[in-house]
Amino acid sequence: MYKIDLEETGIQVRMSSKVAFVDRTMKEIEAFVDGFEGQIPSAEMNLAVRELLLNAIEHGNGGDEAKVVELAMEHVSESRYKLEVKDEGPGLPEGTLPPRQELVATQERTRGLLLVNSCSDLLETAGPGTVRVWFTMAKETRFESFLEDGETTIRPTGGITATVAEKFRQALLAWYASETPCARLDCSRVENIDSICLSVLVALANMEGVRSGARKVSLVNLSPGLDRLFRLTRLHTTFKI
Repeated sequence: MYKIDLEETGIQVRMSSKVAFVDRTMKEIEAFVDGFEGQIPSAEMNLAVRELLLNAIEHGNGGDEAKVVELAMEHVSESRYKLEVKDEGPGLPEGTLPPRQELVATQERTRGLLLVNSCSDLLETAGPGTVRVWFTMAKETRFESFLEDGETTIRPTGGITATVAEKFRQALLAWYASETPCARLDCSRVENIDSICLSVLVALANMEGVRSGARKVSLVNLSPGLDRLFRLTRLHTTFKI
């Protein structure tokens, strides 16, 4: 048995205690989270959710496929999610939490809940067989590239900062290596740009094809703040705005 209900701000899954259903549920959660401004579940969130489901199946329900695991995930605010997993086992006493501590390599018991507690903002038990967890997840910037009116449009979503500098550089180099001579950096979804990624743009401007004019880059849909930034750094004299 596998049943899923989707709402605007939540997802509920009711499933038999089959380990095979865990991967299916993880894909549903990724699709659900992706609906909120292109967010991607962090590695920590993925690990915690998977461990909670496995714990419910293997320990809470004892691997009995006739017993049910219920999951409810809610988008409570920007980048913040609440997760509740319930099984048919006795669970931990209400309010009991595994301590935040380092795992021992040879440790066998309670490893799953210790991982969940370490990967989440808060973990609490809420009655028989029920665990609640809260996550705060940073957005991951995405770089979308496509052809439009004979030009390559590169459209980042999120912040263009040091953490994604290499992805930014690769997106620009992919255009530079293509046969399309002109590119637009569409900043309509860009929250901010830091000095590291401005340096990536400067490196592009210093490449032979751009310096010679054989390859051209324009910056479009800048917010007033980004427009000021490019003018303060004089990059508006290098790139068409």
